[in-house]
Formats: sequence, C-alpha cells, structure tokens
Amino acid sequence: MRREVMDSNEKLNQLKEEVYNQIADNMNSYGFPSTIGLVMGIIYYEREPMTLEQLSERTGMSKTRMSQAVRQLIQLNLARKVYGQGSRKDLYTVEQDYYSTFINLFTQNWRQTVQRNEQIKRRMRRELEELLAEDNLTDAEREDAEDLYQETEVSLEFSDWLSRMVDFFESGEIFKYVPKNVKK
Repeated sequence: MRREVMDSNEKLNQLKEEVYNQIADNMNSYGFPSTIGLVMGIIYYEREPMTLEQLSERTGMSKTRMSQAVRQLIQLNLARKVYGQGSRKDLYTVEQDYYSTFINLFTQNWRQTVQRNEQIKRRMRRELEELLAEDNLTDAEREDAEDLYQETEVSLEFSDWLSRMVDFFESGEIFKYVPKNVKK
C-alpha cells in the first residue's frame, strides 16, 4: 500500500481551510451564520481584496450567497468595499484586527438586544401606568400590575448597565483593564 505524501502547497492549503472553518465556527458561536466567518477568513488570509466571483469560486457557494455574506460583514463593520485599479468589479476587504472584530461582533448583538428590550419595557411601563391609574382594578390585579411594573424597572436598569458595558467595549476602555498583550 503506497502512502501519498502531501506537498507543502497542499499542506498549507489544508491548514488554511482549517483556519477558515475555525473562524466560521467562531462566528457561529457569536450567533452569526458560519458563512460570513468563512468569507471573512478567506479574504483575511488572502491578504488582498476579493470579488464576489472569487469568493463564490473559493467556497463553492452562489454569488448571491456571497453577496449576502459580504453585506452582513459590511453591516457589522467587519468588511468594506475598496477600489481596485483596473478592475470594474467590486472588491472587498475585511477587518484585520482580531480585537476590533470581536468587539464589533460582541457589541452588535448586545446593542440590538438593549434597544429592543428598552422599547418593549418602556411601552410596557406606559401601559402599566395607564392600567394602574384605573379605578376598577381588583386588589389582586393591582398587586400583579405593581409587581410587573417593578420588574420592568429592574429590567430597564439592567438594560442601562448592558448599554454601558457595550460602551465600555466600543470605547476601547476595556483594554485598560484587560490589556491586549500580556507577556507571560
């Protein structure tokens, strides 16, 4: 039985594929589709901007799916369109800083959660205030409404804390307490 030896280029490509898949898995663990992690990894390690056609070819996925993935990356501030001299096609590049990438992903989800929860809780607060102003509530209904109102206030306090935590990350203040590089 003959054992084939992989040449160095094949081995390097295999290792790159593992890295792409790791990035895709990481994106999935942050709550984003693994496809955008795959696209991000490919562009990152190619070290040069790529077209949708190139990405489609590399991933085996449709150009439409690549367009969706790149659009998501742009919305997350992880990719941008760049000018390519002599090219009529759109070229895309990705964020090269792992720390910025993490902060963008982390804060994107939490910022949306905070905004959505605050809208719901503020609406509930108004409705509960209106309900509590009514004279026809039974004592049990009034007690339930007051408990729910208090819970809404606690939830809004939590949303405020979460919003400040997101600001803490986005401002870079986090790096004063958890430095990027710690020599061991």
